[in-house]
Amino acid sequence: MKRFFIFIKMIFVYPTMFFSRLHSRHLDLADKHQISKIWANFIIRNAAVHLEVKNTHLIPLEDGYTFISKHGDKYDGLVILASQPLIFSFFIDLKERLPYMTAFLNLLESIRFDLVTKEDDLILMSQGLIKKRNYHVFIHEDNQTDVSLLNAAYLSKTAIIPVAIKNVSALMKFGYQKITVAYCTPLHFEEYGLYSAEDTLKEIENRLNSELNQGE
Repeated sequence: MKRFFIFIKMIFVYPTMFFSRLHSRHLDLADKHQISKIWANFIIRNAAVHLEVKNTHLIPLEDGYTFISKHGDKYDGLVILASQPLIFSFFIDLKERLPYMTAFLNLLESIRFDLVTKEDDLILMSQGLIKKRNYHVFIHEDNQTDVSLLNAAYLSKTAIIPVAIKNVSALMKFGYQKITVAYCTPLHFEEYGLYSAEDTLKEIENRLNSELNQGE
């Protein structure tokens, strides 16, 4: 039922959102990101949800990071966009949708891959990382994650930052709800470069699970 109420609200603001995105096409990525973040926060506020962001002090001062989080809810991308303090783009499956904001994926200059293009797209992402671009990557919760998603970080020798998202399903529940996004200790190439991609993925998942299990 809450989903229906939010849908009705978004019908009224969609024209404004559409022209905002249209106008933003000619701006630089920083401005595009800021406008997209404003709309993501607008949706979350209208869902009457408190978004808590923790441990941003763990993010190093330089750019050029691969942020990685588990993907278990269709609203994960919306929450990441609302909470990410740095300018970033998604590295995301072509079939993925960002509720109410899918068109903003292109505005954010995201790399949208499929099985045919993924290898080339990971090379493109690695080139972006070397140029100090930041990307967010989702891994699946069903242990079926393709470890090749880490290739761009390996190629660019840049840091990986796990991001734990907790209680995203609360977005569509009535009553006071809280969603938490917590940044974990980064893995620098000096550390994970000695690991296989499989071992690196296990370490990422360990850090995510450690953060997610806190307070339980």
